[in-house]
Amino acid sequence: MTIQSLQFRNGAVSLGSIFVSSWGYEQTNTYFYQVTALRGKKTAVLRRIAAQQVKADSSMSGELKPVPDDFKGEPITRRIRDEYESPSVFIESFERAIITDPSESHFYSSWG
Repeated sequence: MTIQSLQFRNGAVSLGSIFVSSWGYEQTNTYFYQVTALRGKKTAVLRRIAAQQVKADSSMSGELKPVPDDFKGEPITRRIRDEYESPSVFIESFERAIITDPSESHFYSSWG
């Protein structure tokens, strides 16, 4: 039996849900991840997906939107956390991704 959705106190995570991370020091790295499988009560399999620039503020900043199903990496398995404003996952110790609406754009900036 394939799990289609998991319910949390701060929202739901479904197959195809998109997460966004935004992190960095001198630049803002913005990455998108798509849920490709759900396991148990709190675990998601995610894959990084492509981003499309939808606005350029300058040559080094702008806004991005996710491109669902345009996978860019190997699957990763992460536990979904529900202690924040919306479901989230830690991709790495320095990178937390939160669930987002796929039509929403997100700021990025680059250096050099």
